[in-house]
Amino acid sequence: MAHQLGEWFGSAVVGQLVSRADSYLQDRRERRAGVRENLEKLRGHLRKISDVVDLTHGRSIKNPRLEAWLIKLKNAAYDAEDVLDVFEYERLKEQVNSSFSHCIRKRLRTFASSFNFCDDSGKWLKEIVDGFDTIAAEASDYCCRWFESDGCSPAISDENEDDRTTTSTLRSEEEVYGREAVKRDAVRMLLDESDSSARNAPVISILGFGGVGKTTFAKYVLADEEIQTHFDLKVWVYVSDKFDKLEIMKQIITSISQIKPHKLVQVKNMDYLLSVLRENLIGKRFLLVLDDVWDTKWEALCDYLTYAEKGSKILVTAREEKSVDVRGRPVRKIFLEGLAYRDFWLFFEACAFGNERVSLFHWPELKLVGMEIAKKLKGNPLAAKTVGKLLSANIDHSYWTSILTSDLWKLEQGPNDIMPALRLSYRRLPAHLQRCFAYCSIFPKGYKFIKERLVHMWMAHGFIQTWDEHPKLEDIGESYFNDLLQRSFFIRGEHSNDELYYMHDLIHDLAHFVSMHDYLRIDSDRIGVISTTVRHLSIRTDRLDEVRKVPELEKLRTLRFVFTEGGPDYSQTLEDR
Repeated sequence: MAHQLGEWFGSAVVGQLVSRADSYLQDRRERRAGVRENLEKLRGHLRKISDVVDLTHGRSIKNPRLEAWLIKLKNAAYDAEDVLDVFEYERLKEQVNSSFSHCIRKRLRTFASSFNFCDDSGKWLKEIVDGFDTIAAEASDYCCRWFESDGCSPAISDENEDDRTTTSTLRSEEEVYGREAVKRDAVRMLLDESDSSARNAPVISILGFGGVGKTTFAKYVLADEEIQTHFDLKVWVYVSDKFDKLEIMKQIITSISQIKPHKLVQVKNMDYLLSVLRENLIGKRFLLVLDDVWDTKWEALCDYLTYAEKGSKILVTAREEKSVDVRGRPVRKIFLEGLAYRDFWLFFEACAFGNERVSLFHWPELKLVGMEIAKKLKGNPLAAKTVGKLLSANIDHSYWTSILTSDLWKLEQGPNDIMPALRLSYRRLPAHLQRCFAYCSIFPKGYKFIKERLVHMWMAHGFIQTWDEHPKLEDIGESYFNDLLQRSFFIRGEHSNDELYYMHDLIHDLAHFVSMHDYLRIDSDRIGVISTTVRHLSIRTDRLDEVRKVPELEKLRTLRFVFTEGGPDYSQTLEDR
């Protein structure tokens, strides 16, 4: 049943429900029969249940009965959120009706009638409270005994973690460890013109398993002074598993010309794009970086670059050799392995202690635990960053030991699998950050988002917790975002002043894993059965038959479309239903 629960952020959900119930009980305008009594009963149940939910935070659930209870609680809690959303809507509607003219109120009533709100929210609330009667009784009767009988693995409390000052490691992240020799090889290959011709731009590939630092290494190479001066034009394109030749061509053109992206949105004529590309490449030595390719479709771009000056190159990053093996086109390969232990420890130490690495001399026992944890991370830089940030939040021997002895390490699937380390980092997040992170699974891989827009999405769903001393939701949401960024769950774009952010592919896989059954993303080549429990749905597909299933999802809260040029008219499809 574990796959149905995922890594539920129950503490955040239940805590916010208690706060909302308190808020509605303070509203003296609510006089409907039975509503106040049921709200008080719901609040009482939630407070009783919250003690058990708090105990599950950061733990591996082993007891099937406890897991079944948590799944039941999760579904009931989401239903309670829905009914309280209706209460909020009704309260806002009353405020609007008392503030606007008769004409505007009539239009608002017409607008509101288009939504499928329950006509009797009081009756709906009672049904939900009745369901919580059983859940709360089970919490009292036997949930605590499950913990005592090894119902879930132990967790070290992160009490007051939010109040700690986390060590800054931004400077450490900018450094690259243990790659000097292989960098020299890469630079030599890029500068070598012996294999160049006017009709065939040589290809150099950087290969390695997920999280080993291929993208970071490619940026490290591009920053080399010789590379900067040797190539007249340098373009970086993130490819991922959704290769779109037309879009990549547009990205290249907007990077090397004065044409703004919005000018090419409606352009589909490849001949026109080729003419613009040729005009901007003639006489220029060009370096094209294709980051994170998953197959050989990228080879189609090579013929379009023949207009560039001799000495132009293509640099490709990929996980597997088969993604760069193109018939008839030699590809020089650079294999990135995990960092050697000495270099890896220096990097891991910097992530965990930052500018306070000297403090290790004061805690020799802590250093020993840290070195044992580092050995479990397989020289993987992404694992070093996420686990290092986790440790930096609590410089405590017992806390570090709990990380070292976690059951999650036993879930390793292969010699290069770092998902247990990433799950550890997620599991030790505060519950409110877990919920905000899981929401990001609705974005496609490689999707770049703006901080302010993501914060507003969190706000719209009520994920932001407020306190009297922090009245602005935007400020609190920004602190959530910055915390996830500092812990390496988000990555800033290619430039230090970039306003765009994205998630590493493996971090995105983590978000998908922890949010399964509640969040779903539909891509054109990954269409399957849509669970009726889905509450947040993102669609990027040309399959209208799949879009027509959306009205059948009664639990759905979010419906987000990722549009592609020339794509179908989803709105008309939904309206037809």
